[in-house]
Amino acid sequence: MQTVGEATMRKCLSNFSQLVDKVKARANEAANAARQRAAAIEAERHSPSGRVIEAYAKYRVVRYCNEVRRGYLVQYVNDDELARATTAIQAIVRKAKNDEPGINTDALWNNSANLANDRPVGVEWCQRYLEDLLRMSPVALYDQSKPPER
Repeated sequence: MQTVGEATMRKCLSNFSQLVDKVKARANEAANAARQRAAAIEAERHSPSGRVIEAYAKYRVVRYCNEVRRGYLVQYVNDDELARATTAIQAIVRKAKNDEPGINTDALWNNSANLANDRPVGVEWCQRYLEDLLRMSPVALYDQSKPPER
């Protein structure tokens, strides 16, 4: 049995070969465009505006986690944790405003609603969002100083 090479196949089936080449070219173009979109989205996430939107979304969920279990013995996020989250979000926004002076925090707050609405809620999730938010903060939220000596 003799095998037929690609060159012979292309010569015999020139129209089909051209079609295959066009499909491959379109697939490569689509893959490149997808990579460029992903890179742009990743760059936006790391911009001051992107960080604020993400922080606002997490803060919305953390605040909801506090409110939804208010009055219950087991809370997803207690009042002290919410106060730390509030301090963190204020510091994140303050830093973003320093990095990007014309930032529109009202628009970013409104845009964060879509991100917040898609997130699951439960004690583990709420604590994870709180930890993420605290980790994003540019300021220390706990006193880590050395105690005074006697």
